[in-house]
Amino acid sequence: MFLLPLWPKETLKVPLFTVALLGANLLTFLVAWPLQMHQASNVGQDDFQRTAQKLVDILLDPDSGLNDSDRAFLKGQNDVQPYPSPALTDFLKQTQSNETSLHGKARYDWDLVYPVFESYQRSIAVHPHGTSVFKVWGFNPDQSWFPGIVTHQFLHEGWIHFIFNMIFLWIAASIAEETLGGHLIWVYLTGGIAAALAQVQYGIPSGISLVGASGAISALMGFCLLAKPQAKVKLLYVVFLSLLPKCGVFDCPLWFFLPIWLLTQMFMALMIIDKSAVSTAYAAHIGGFVFGCLVGLAWGAFNHQVPSQQRA
Repeated sequence: MFLLPLWPKETLKVPLFTVALLGANLLTFLVAWPLQMHQASNVGQDDFQRTAQKLVDILLDPDSGLNDSDRAFLKGQNDVQPYPSPALTDFLKQTQSNETSLHGKARYDWDLVYPVFESYQRSIAVHPHGTSVFKVWGFNPDQSWFPGIVTHQFLHEGWIHFIFNMIFLWIAASIAEETLGGHLIWVYLTGGIAAALAQVQYGIPSGISLVGASGAISALMGFCLLAKPQAKVKLLYVVFLSLLPKCGVFDCPLWFFLPIWLLTQMFMALMIIDKSAVSTAYAAHIGGFVFGCLVGLAWGAFNHQVPSQQRA
């Protein structure tokens, strides 16, 4: 069974701050995605260095068959700048040409990684300062956290990623704006930061930049669950019970839909075995949602205290 929210049943006539967020995401996507596609093949120095380090780690494995003098040389290269040094690059090239220098699994792993290293080396020679939009403006915990921890919330990897996120943003933000007003913007931004930090704790594959508004949107969804649980959305359902799926639309309160959505995210996160192959940041969704719930609790407590103080 597949559920997709289509429209908030009751919203403000013109949720201005929601429209502003949608516009900011659309404008950024129209500018950034074509540039990312154009620059995607560019290899940065960090990619090249990371691949060289993988080769060194393979060689330093106790079962690789490397002799002690070569191991000492490799360990001494860790602090040599630039990395990899010309001497290390030559050593790796000699190891590649000597098929008997490595044993068993080390040779297998080497044959997988070295062609990538060689390709990166050629790319670096042509574009020494290669980069891309996602590397500069996405969130990569291995690099400087700012501005990526904020700007990644407005980047999307393709039209499908963008459209689905904007559907959820329109629904969650337009409902939340009825309560938050202009504070919607800072809940979106801080929720995206909290979501990114949650994904860091869960794990982000080395060299991968986190992009997408889904963590920030999840925070708005968590806020809506606490602030307006009775609000309704129109849901599209698709049920695959036979070769011909059945579909339809029905009105559903947030107190029913959002917990189901959260459980699916938790289930998917728990099902992941190889974190390095994951393309969806489920931990960011969960972290953002929890943050939004906390904001919803704080907002409700604050707004209940203020009237009583005024009456006193």
